[in-house]
Amino acid sequence: MMSSLKSALLPGFARSDAPSRETLRRSMARERASSKAEIERPRLVLASASPRRVTLLAQIGVTPDALRPASIDESARRGEMPRALVTRLAKAKAEVARNQIANDPDLADSYVLAADTVVAMGRKILMKPAHVEEAMASLQLLSGRTHKVQTCVCLITPDDRVRTKIVDTRVRFRYISRAELESYIASREWRGKAGGYAIQGLAGCFVQRLIGSYTNVVGLPLTEVVAIRRSFRSNIIGCDTPKSIAPERSDPMCPSSEPASKPVRCPICRKPAAEAYRPFCSKRCADIDLAKWFGGAYAVQGREEDDGDGDQPRGGDAGPGRDEE
Repeated sequence: MMSSLKSALLPGFARSDAPSRETLRRSMARERASSKAEIERPRLVLASASPRRVTLLAQIGVTPDALRPASIDESARRGEMPRALVTRLAKAKAEVARNQIANDPDLADSYVLAADTVVAMGRKILMKPAHVEEAMASLQLLSGRTHKVQTCVCLITPDDRVRTKIVDTRVRFRYISRAELESYIASREWRGKAGGYAIQGLAGCFVQRLIGSYTNVVGLPLTEVVAIRRSFRSNIIGCDTPKSIAPERSDPMCPSSEPASKPVRCPICRKPAAEAYRPFCSKRCADIDLAKWFGGAYAVQGREEDDGDGDQPRGGDAGPGRDEE
């Protein structure tokens, strides 16, 4: 009796990922599927009003066509783990923004991008502080310790396919003195920031070590955003530019717009370069080039010898520096 009652009632309470009523977005998706047509000029809606995320997208040449911030309850459920929380919130933001544009003639067939970031110390989730006391407690907990910043990126396509990606970054803070803590709290930079700090601001001087994506800590991991876009083979930006007016420099987000170039050849044996050892053809040629480099074969002729003042690079520090985000 009870089992039959549950089976009858539970489906009625199940939530669907898409709106239950007919929308312009759904009808347009059906028309594209039946005609097998593609969107001429795909649009992107960002489910956030964060200026940090807009700025990060601008760094890779992405300009959202519209901002649709989603107002949802970001409180963690009882016993909810950080990864589960960040995934649930990112999906919820994307779905709310998707529902907002479902009947908008200009945006109904847009891609929807959402992201959510949390700071966690083990299982303890540090949310956005609501007042000074919470911000002070968060920073005191992070002082001298390593914590994890997790961001979930969620992209919903015009036909309501969903792709999510979670990115983890480990951040270690140095010890923060009481005076520094009070000064940072007085700056009010902590307001609206997960964990009570902004790494791109004054709190950058607290960071002792960072392992992973810097842009993830800021609020939007750019590498994963590009990867998700490519996984759908969508041309959200730039790729709809006609070839006759396309810029000379190819867009890194749009592989299809790259101009044809000569094949890269190995500088040692002139064979075609292998993707794994680019620009060399094999590990053997890469090792030969490295040996020449250390042997001084690539030294600039006529340069004065090192006078021992310590400016000459040594060992592994002589190569190109690591590009820190």
